[in-house]
Amino acid sequence: MTSTEERRESLSFAGWVRKWRIGPGMNDRRPELLDWIGTQERMGYAAEAAEMRALHAEGLYSGFDGRVGQGWIPLLDRLAADLVAMGWDRDLHQVKEKFGSLRFYVGRSTRKMTQRIRAAEAESARICCECGCEVSVDADSPDAVPGWCPRCRAAAAESRGPAT
Repeated sequence: MTSTEERRESLSFAGWVRKWRIGPGMNDRRPELLDWIGTQERMGYAAEAAEMRALHAEGLYSGFDGRVGQGWIPLLDRLAADLVAMGWDRDLHQVKEKFGSLRFYVGRSTRKMTQRIRAAEAESARICCECGCEVSVDADSPDAVPGWCPRCRAAAAESRGPAT
């Protein structure tokens, strides 16, 4: 399957969590989690808050501790398949974007699991976290944003509107 076909058929973040039955994150068992999610809702993130509440109610990773854009879901899907085949217990403390690449923190892991996670993190640096296209970031460019292709970066800037 080509990366374009893979992106077209990709899951949402919540769909990925459900498919792999990813366990609760590092803060999902805290009593104040639902209050924190409510704050997200009041800040204008109603859809994200509803999704977090639903995942939390199912006893799964809510995404409160971190989530990634649609472009990295196929990468996460391959990573989860490999880790489960290696015996991963689906204990995910956190998944997020940091400095333009994936960060994937699990509870227990073997050396092989850790190597596979590091390989996925390195691969993510060459993939737009939003659309999944290949990216190459010129570190000397003032417009460079690690982890984002120029099109997604421009769309995000346009949706934010002018700075006031």
